[in-house]
Amino acid sequence: MIDAWRQEKLTEGKNAFLVSTLWMERVTSRGTEARKKSKVEPEGEIGPIDNSDIVQQIIKDYTGQDFVQLKPGVTLDDFMLFDPDSWGLIVEWYGLMPGSLPIERFAHNTSQPGAEPSFLFEFNPPIFTIHRLHTQGSPILLSQKLKVEDPIAPVFVLSTSTKYVDFLKMIKEAAHIELKTKVRVWTVPRLQPATEATAAVANTATPPSSRPGSPVSGDVSAPDQRSPQDSWTKLLLDVPTFFKLKKPVQRDLIPELDHSANSNYNGSTNLAFVGLAADQNIVLDEEIKKGTWLTMFQPQSKATSTSLTRTTGSKNGSNSQSNSGRNSPIPSGPMTRGRAQKSGRTQGTVGLSNLGNTCYMNSALQCVRSVEELTKYFLSGCAMQELNTDNALGNNGEVAMAYERLLQEIYRDSTPGAIAPRNFKGIIGKWRAQFAGYGQQDSQEFLGFLLDGLQEDLSRVKKKPYIEKPDSTDEMVNNPEAIREMAAKVWDITKKRDDSVIADLFTGMYKSTLVCPTCSKVSITFDPFNNLTLQLPIHSSWQHNVFFFPLYDKPVAISVDIDKNSSILGLKEFISKRVDVPTERLFVVEEFKSKWYKHYSDFNVASEEITQNDHVAVYELEDKPTNWPPSRKAKKKSGKYSSNNDSEEDEIPDWDDEIAKRMLVPVFHRRPKPKDSQNRFSPKKPWELAGAPFCIMLTPEEVGYAIFPPHSNRLTHLR
Repeated sequence: MIDAWRQEKLTEGKNAFLVSTLWMERVTSRGTEARKKSKVEPEGEIGPIDNSDIVQQIIKDYTGQDFVQLKPGVTLDDFMLFDPDSWGLIVEWYGLMPGSLPIERFAHNTSQPGAEPSFLFEFNPPIFTIHRLHTQGSPILLSQKLKVEDPIAPVFVLSTSTKYVDFLKMIKEAAHIELKTKVRVWTVPRLQPATEATAAVANTATPPSSRPGSPVSGDVSAPDQRSPQDSWTKLLLDVPTFFKLKKPVQRDLIPELDHSANSNYNGSTNLAFVGLAADQNIVLDEEIKKGTWLTMFQPQSKATSTSLTRTTGSKNGSNSQSNSGRNSPIPSGPMTRGRAQKSGRTQGTVGLSNLGNTCYMNSALQCVRSVEELTKYFLSGCAMQELNTDNALGNNGEVAMAYERLLQEIYRDSTPGAIAPRNFKGIIGKWRAQFAGYGQQDSQEFLGFLLDGLQEDLSRVKKKPYIEKPDSTDEMVNNPEAIREMAAKVWDITKKRDDSVIADLFTGMYKSTLVCPTCSKVSITFDPFNNLTLQLPIHSSWQHNVFFFPLYDKPVAISVDIDKNSSILGLKEFISKRVDVPTERLFVVEEFKSKWYKHYSDFNVASEEITQNDHVAVYELEDKPTNWPPSRKAKKKSGKYSSNNDSEEDEIPDWDDEIAKRMLVPVFHRRPKPKDSQNRFSPKKPWELAGAPFCIMLTPEEVGYAIFPPHSNRLTHLR
């Protein structure tokens, strides 16, 4: 039933139930097959379905629905999926652990609008905690009821495929904001230690104040005077508390416009596209008048009436003085390696959770993160000082900002075990549709895009000049000094166009030399690069044990180690060097049941012709045989199980032919069969072959007379 369900094509809204792999192992260990394989009888009863090892907490969202949140770091290996029918059966058989809830997940389209649909189960849908900004003296008046009740911040659990315009409508209603009032949306990452489980608390908000360095002051209960920590548990959030968060690391503005009041708007932009793919605190900034928002409001002194003014301190209009401070001081020379925590884990040694099939992204991110100089550059704030949001080739600085936020999560003081880079992936998918979904992609392509994106977002060049690269001349080809001067000029041009921390750490130059096959003209060019593709070393050797049969001595075993693409001739050359016998006097065969089962041609590849279990014998001959190798004219199709007989059309050479001068002749040993092994099925063969065959060299004079019977692959038979 489950296998048939898994073969079905995923569609929007298809549901499945998660069951802990740990509990499933208790079930399978008591199965018939498992009992046969194991000598130890499982202890205890199976018990009801227990998912406690993968459950973080139970959250009640704004709609009153219970949502079971998974622990950070839980992967596909930690649970199994069951269709609704199968889930119903196991619940009927085993029951559900008291106090727990079913873990139900739904399939959604993870592709960006306009792209080909890609349906995947969303195991970790983002959790949003909603806050509404307010400040004393602003033209936006709150209802008395809202002030008195001072409600808890509402929580939403939504799919990343939810339309952004629908999202705005929902959170406006929850924040008691009229639909016609436009809002700006600020995001504050919910940074929660990934290694510590929290209690199952309904409608729980995780405020930014839980992070190290968050401001905490006196304990007061008034909406405008409560402690900053208490502020992040409530719907109403005062502007001064909000301004204590550093932009854009601790708070960031979503550039998407508010069209929720436009009934004719049919935009399909979803939450993943705007970067809302991870757990966030959502802060709503209301519009006071066109182009002026609550965060821009500046009350006048008592001598003058209250008015609205625009600040000039930042691009988004927030108060520059209030926004210039940091929550926590940046240590001089931030450490990215070797900084051990109380838990014993080194700071920065953090796993990245797989968001579907995003291992390609995680592996590249871990490699880039390990570049200590670049990580220090971001953690020290230098990146934001050199942020270039006006670069036409850049990404409005969003890729660099998203990468800095990711590093802030990785290197926070309370080192988590793993984090889910959903917000970062949402930003990447926004600027490169190829990486928008959760399917497998090429890691090198992602690395190239990341480095290019960081380079343009952090470019120190505000206006790129157009400079042609110099071309090589015929006189330069054999002049190393001239070539070095040309390389220096190209590098100088490259720095004038692409000057950034990425260029400092990653950029190099290829030297390409092209030779015209017609006129032999040589052209030399230099091209910049920020990553190199290197071939991984592939195990290209082939090993096998062979038996060498010398002329006048006992056989010996020789271990062969040659290139996997070497021919049988290469094998003979290897043996030749070790036994000091010319290759033309070596004869290679496969020996099986005291017979020569196969003759090896010099031109065949050894690793393809010889399998692991083949018994290979190499014979030393008195001289180079004239009847081996056979003439290519007489070559026939052969195989391991094909007949060894000659074709009737083969020509039988005369004694005067060159082939008969020094003939290689096999000699086989036979012995009488034991009487107890003889039976009625083999009365004419009272003997059997024994021991390994050997070979001799014969001339026509030594033979006396010989025949070449048809249906035989043996070069010479003696009578």
